[in-house]
Amino acid sequence: MTAGSYSKFVFARPGDKSWSVIEGVRFVNDFINFNGQLYGIGWNGGLMLCDFSDPHPTFIDFANPPEDVKGYEPIYVVELGGELYMVIRLVDPTPIEFPPIEFHHVYKAVFFDVYKFDFSTRRWEYLKTLGDYAIFIGSNTTFGVKASDYPSCKPDSIYFTDDFKEPFGHLTGADMGIYNIEAGTIEPLYEGDDFLSRFSPPVWITPNPF
Repeated sequence: MTAGSYSKFVFARPGDKSWSVIEGVRFVNDFINFNGQLYGIGWNGGLMLCDFSDPHPTFIDFANPPEDVKGYEPIYVVELGGELYMVIRLVDPTPIEFPPIEFHHVYKAVFFDVYKFDFSTRRWEYLKTLGDYAIFIGSNTTFGVKASDYPSCKPDSIYFTDDFKEPFGHLTGADMGIYNIEAGTIEPLYEGDDFLSRFSPPVWITPNPF
């Protein structure tokens, strides 16, 4: 688990009476337990692996980021069909207004980039479609499903909720939608009049995610 605002990464083994800090963390956007290994995504899209062989585990560089990734965008990592994927959320910080008037300067996602990791070459492959898969991202979790298993779920889509709240304080909740990867379009996820929050962005509820 993380502790603080991207500042520490801590863990505990079964039987431990206290948390241990993982060294070498340099701003981890997201992390995942994939094939029994713990991976993290750095601020620039670089893939890191946690080395638990040492009594004092550390994150070590595992793969370079894609060449066209500028860094500092919200980045997520997710498993789909036994493969490792990375999603980059491109945000437009241009001030826009929502009623009521006190909710202003709200950012918005404009598009997403998706990559699949090739472990044989340790390189990220840019994808133009997810096929039958849909990815859900937000402040609390990242997961993917086969859309054909859920009749109301749209394939080749990214369902996203607002999670970019840190720089904007109380201005949260507005950035939600469904992004179609192949078409590059965004449609509303929720259009009620109570989508803005002073306290917390929306979260995904997953009763049975596995």
